[in-house]
Amino acid sequence: MCTDDEGEGVETNDKVCTVDLKGVDHLDDYSPTERQRLLPDWKTFSIDDLFEVYFDCADIIYGYNKSADNAEKETEEQSEEKWDREVEGIRQELVSIQEKYDKENINKDAPIGKQSRHHSMVVLFRVGDAGFDKGRGLFATEKIQKGSLVVNLDNGNLGYFKIAHSWREFVVSLPRETACSFIEWSWVQEMPATNESDDDIRNGLTIFIAFDESNLINNGDWGEGDDTKANLKCGAPMKEGEEWQVRGPCRYQWYATKDIDIGEELLISYSELEDADQEQWNEIGL
Repeated sequence: MCTDDEGEGVETNDKVCTVDLKGVDHLDDYSPTERQRLLPDWKTFSIDDLFEVYFDCADIIYGYNKSADNAEKETEEQSEEKWDREVEGIRQELVSIQEKYDKENINKDAPIGKQSRHHSMVVLFRVGDAGFDKGRGLFATEKIQKGSLVVNLDNGNLGYFKIAHSWREFVVSLPRETACSFIEWSWVQEMPATNESDDDIRNGLTIFIAFDESNLINNGDWGEGDDTKANLKCGAPMKEGEEWQVRGPCRYQWYATKDIDIGEELLISYSELEDADQEQWNEIGL
């Protein structure tokens, strides 16, 4: 037995809300509407079910279907051409997601919904290959001084969902490749209020999606060594004497915690947004 967003019981064949796809052709051959008809239990699917079962995203998302042994050998020219196409595809997906979000008038009462949108990346960057274990990432194309604002998501370019099923309905209506990107780029966060009178509707448990390449910033907690540690920190900048640091609750801004060189990958700590066990997805209903 699974539960929907209203807490009502929903009968399924598996207590974890998964589905057996034996006898069903590859879902990439079907439109979103046909896919929903083939898998009527999608309304109870968790985010893992949607990623692994409904869309089989690991088969198409860059970085999931690569390994150190079979990574393709490419010339520098071929690699640059490939990444030009990759980046263009990413931008097209982001535009289609944003247009659909706007057309459906989701969260029309958002506090910054009517403001002009600005790119979340405050610094110059490029999209590149971060390695077979991480896939795509963002790299600095200019030197960034310690303490500089690098990412600002409080800019009108951030979508959000307060109800799990609204997010679920949105993703299953997307084409497969775009849906997989949307799932990968979404995150859930318990957004802290700035003070007792802060009534921003985005506060509390919320699913977010940025409408630009800031989605591609990788986690800096995966490896050891300076090259794999987070060099951006979320919070508010503080100065104590000559020592610069970031303190306070993680909301929408990330600052450089060190001087960042050209070519260095920009990394955050995902743990600032959500717990490592990702229980918040369960809490919100996914």
